[in-house]
Amino acid sequence: MRVTTKILIQSTIALVAIALNLIFPEFTTKFRYPLLALIILLIGMPHGALDHVIDGKLGNWNPFSFNKKFYGWYLSIMAGYSLLWIFFPFFSFMFFLLITLYHFGQADAERFNFSGWRKWVIHITRGITVVGLIVYGDLVYASSVIEAVTGISVQDLSGLILSSDLIMWGLAGVYPVSFILINLHPESRTDNFSIFFLDALIVPLLFIYADLVWAFSIYFGLWHSYNHVLVMLNFLKTETKNYSFGWFYRQSFVFSLLSYIGLLIVYNSLDAFGSEELLVSLLFVVISILTLPHMLVVEKMYSRINS
Repeated sequence: MRVTTKILIQSTIALVAIALNLIFPEFTTKFRYPLLALIILLIGMPHGALDHVIDGKLGNWNPFSFNKKFYGWYLSIMAGYSLLWIFFPFFSFMFFLLITLYHFGQADAERFNFSGWRKWVIHITRGITVVGLIVYGDLVYASSVIEAVTGISVQDLSGLILSSDLIMWGLAGVYPVSFILINLHPESRTDNFSIFFLDALIVPLLFIYADLVWAFSIYFGLWHSYNHVLVMLNFLKTETKNYSFGWFYRQSFVFSLLSYIGLLIVYNSLDAFGSEELLVSLLFVVISILTLPHMLVVEKMYSRINS
């Protein structure tokens, strides 16, 4: 499927998601958490469960064997970041925003044939818009979730600087404006500019006009995870073999299952406290701990792809 076709499908689904939220807000309120759970189970966790295969190709080792060096540093990073969350929760949260900004922007920028500083600008500005709107698209809700795990109100802190609406619309414009400016340069003009610019507008509007959890689920599943899996499968392919989504799910099953068990333990432990905000915040703590080593693996992959 062509990239432009994928973007049109993604944008159409996002528009439907926005319309559902505006017309039937009670529907999205009722089904936002089941949708988030479905996305995490179907592609969120599995898309990070191929790290051993990716690293195996990068390091020329058999990913179906137990590589002490790989699993040693991978688990050590997870353990170290877990300790940071326990002792320095707000610092750990800010660090998570930074690595998520970098990781989301990196995966989304891979669709373009830009190189050098132009690709870097697309990479960073895309990440700023997406991650910024995860926080400011619904600052009241996001702040309550962040405060549940860090003890600090982002809403109160940001109110000391500028109005939340001004920050939100500023963040929403960072990527679309940067995309236009990059494409003004004769050497950077993108084929199918209108389709890519539609994508640059739809994603911010999704976070602004849809419920935060609902919007994040759509973006995380349709944009980040799906596109990221395609990049990984393309990286792994050889001259004689292409890898399908069926292969992807078979190879990621064991590590996905371990992640599911961990999430289930967190959920059951938290359910006793009956706090929705704490449930969501700890869910993202678990995701952040899984994301850091995953990001380091795919950073090496992207370096190889772009070398």
